[in-house]
Amino acid sequence: MLGSDVQSGQRQEIEQTPETDEVKEWQTAQLEQVLVRLDEVWSRLIRRVSAEIKEYPFAIPIAQVNLLRLLDRLGAKRMSDLATHLDVTQSGCTALVDRAIETGLVERYRDENDRRVVWVALSAAGNEALAELRRVRARHLAKYLRHLDVEELELLTRLLSRSTAAMSEPDSFDHDTLVQ
Repeated sequence: MLGSDVQSGQRQEIEQTPETDEVKEWQTAQLEQVLVRLDEVWSRLIRRVSAEIKEYPFAIPIAQVNLLRLLDRLGAKRMSDLATHLDVTQSGCTALVDRAIETGLVERYRDENDRRVVWVALSAAGNEALAELRRVRARHLAKYLRHLDVEELELLTRLLSRSTAAMSEPDSFDHDTLVQ
């Protein structure tokens, strides 16, 4: 089995030996341990913050929060586009939007040029609720991330942003790029 030596900048063929296979297996095991630990720590942090936020009187179901965030980020959307972005069925999206309308968080209106098209937009109350939710979440996150300085928080934000950007890329897992 042949590989290449990328550290020297030249393409030198090197033979894969049992020793290099062992190193790769060790690196894979190390990577898996780190990823499992990251998942555990991050999940615990998010669960804790989410549980604390549920205690607030304005608590909004997570599906509606996702709807509000989407409308805030993308602006008014057609029902069919919302269903696609939220990865729900058309009827599920309609039910979600109906509940958000009942609480005054979003508004629904028909397209002036094509009455078959239904648009959904964030209402003023939805904007306010989302802003308050963000403030509360930030306060709770700050409580658990207070031991990090500003530079570390910026680094964490950049790293997580790169990870979320990768979500839109086609699924591809290349072990070699992860363990180099």
